[in-house]
Amino acid sequence: MLPTRASAQKRGTRSGLRRSHVRVGFINNIADAPFNLERLRGFRETLAGAGLDGDGAPVQAASSDAQGGYEAAPHPGRRQPAVGPCSATTTAWMGAYRAAAELGLSIPADLSVVGFDDQELIAANLHPGLSTVALPHYEMGACAAERLIDTVEGTPLPGASAPEPVLLNCPLVARASVAGPRV
Repeated sequence: MLPTRASAQKRGTRSGLRRSHVRVGFINNIADAPFNLERLRGFRETLAGAGLDGDGAPVQAASSDAQGGYEAAPHPGRRQPAVGPCSATTTAWMGAYRAAAELGLSIPADLSVVGFDDQELIAANLHPGLSTVALPHYEMGACAAERLIDTVEGTPLPGASAPEPVLLNCPLVARASVAGPRV
């Protein structure tokens, strides 16, 4: 359900990297789930593909709720805030927006941000609206149902011993949380 490395690298120079952001951080979910590990790997590989230090980029692990986002966001005494951090969930950004405001940072003037999953009720109503990578929930469910039906009906799945991942489009929903760097 995740893009291949090659496709992620091709798409990875979009948005913030095309806008010349060079300090990029990542707020990841603390859950040891494969999708969290793959997101982080894709993040690092995309930075490396753009000539940035993917392994040296600041990464904070947090719970995927508002409190976790608040705790993982830039705070006094922590490394200089990254420009262009990504987050594992939209919900975490509620707390990260609060932390940025407490530091006097303006989104997107001082800090460009992008989240995952596009929980529209939250993302569209943060101020400014949060740009996100939308998860295709309907398509994910349909794909899972098709695979289940094929299995029940005895239709062999390609690579039945280890099913091949299915790649689904995860579109960027651009809102106002990303801006070009100050010159």
